[in-house]
Amino acid sequence: MVFLIPKHAAAQCNQVYNFASWNTSSDQPATGTIINNGQIIKVSMEANYRFSFSPGLFGYTNFNRFTTPIPNVSVPRTQWDAGTGGVTRMCFDTIVSNPILILSSLGSSSTPVTLKFSTRFELIYNGGGVRSFDDTTMTGQEADIILLFPGNFQCVTIYSTTPEVYTNISWGLNPPLFPVRIDGRDDGCGSVTLTASGGERYLWSGGINPNSATNTFVNTGTYLLTVTDRNGCTVKTSRQIKVSSRIVTDTSVTICKGGSFYGYTLPGRYVDTIRTNHGCDTIRHIRLIQNPYSENKISKTICKGESYEGHSASGTYRDTLRSIAGCDSLVTLTELTVLQDCEINFPNAFSPNGDSKNEVFRLINGHRVEAFRLEIFNRFGQKVFETNDHKAGWNGQYKGVLQARGIYVWRCTFTQTGITLRKKGAVALIN
Repeated sequence: MVFLIPKHAAAQCNQVYNFASWNTSSDQPATGTIINNGQIIKVSMEANYRFSFSPGLFGYTNFNRFTTPIPNVSVPRTQWDAGTGGVTRMCFDTIVSNPILILSSLGSSSTPVTLKFSTRFELIYNGGGVRSFDDTTMTGQEADIILLFPGNFQCVTIYSTTPEVYTNISWGLNPPLFPVRIDGRDDGCGSVTLTASGGERYLWSGGINPNSATNTFVNTGTYLLTVTDRNGCTVKTSRQIKVSSRIVTDTSVTICKGGSFYGYTLPGRYVDTIRTNHGCDTIRHIRLIQNPYSENKISKTICKGESYEGHSASGTYRDTLRSIAGCDSLVTLTELTVLQDCEINFPNAFSPNGDSKNEVFRLINGHRVEAFRLEIFNRFGQKVFETNDHKAGWNGQYKGVLQARGIYVWRCTFTQTGITLRKKGAVALIN
């Protein structure tokens, strides 16, 4: 298809550029004004370094090929001397369309300078010296350039890293030749659909239908739009969108009986839908496990001067304790026995004569005894008894025969609270 554009229509397509006039008495922030469609718009630049001023653009003639004459007046000058971490923030006092940035002598012959911008730009004039650039980054070495930031903005931020001799920097506006409207939400779930109007042909920088007024986007980003009217005139703008993805989570949670999780109190599987303002709902799958309370009965023996769960006297107690699963458990201490003496002792005599009194020689107190060995010898050094059971004892017999009355020697090795101890003594066998 061929479009025939009348001469008078072509004249209507001449782009308009309005440039800033700067107040040379202010260097931080640098301030100026732009007259745009009869409106005075204030502009300011502030940075973590200082500005100075030049009486005109360095290498002004390098801009002679630009479609609109650029006033050769005093403009801010910077050396980007903050180095790494340099930040320049330019703001208008109102939201404007299509700001433009003039950079003269960006980078020196020996030191290229790279600038990164907070939003996408288009290189609309290259007077030479451009080393490389992409949507948001520009590297120059004695570069003379003009950048267009399509869309509606109030502020643009420049990030710099490399000091140099100096760069002239100035701003302007490129008011649209005709109104362009973009309808639709800036955010969505899975995709965002926008519809442009105001022209006859549309070209987006991305999306599923880039040559259509209505375009659908599946990725977050800033998208440029070029709109052409029936006269062949163009307007550039942009739209920043955010495309979110639906989130699905699956979690397993354990609670105690009587507890709750997101309002659920019974064990089972649940599905929640969490609504968002852009329709990208989160789906939450919950597997809820419920631990019951437990009740246990125990008995315990302690020594005098000690305590168990805060109790130091013999008796019966009921305590609520925290179980390993974190749920409360009812523990009944049915019998707490407090021993007056926890020392390891043996009797000094016994009488295995069948009267049921003192029939066996054994350990009197076996509390906290771990490893244990007891040996008994007669007066000839012959071993007549041995055991590893601290509850067992000697009934006075050796190989089934009751031994003669007299004195017998014993020795005992045992471990108590992790310490190995040894004791020995003598016992009288009376029959």
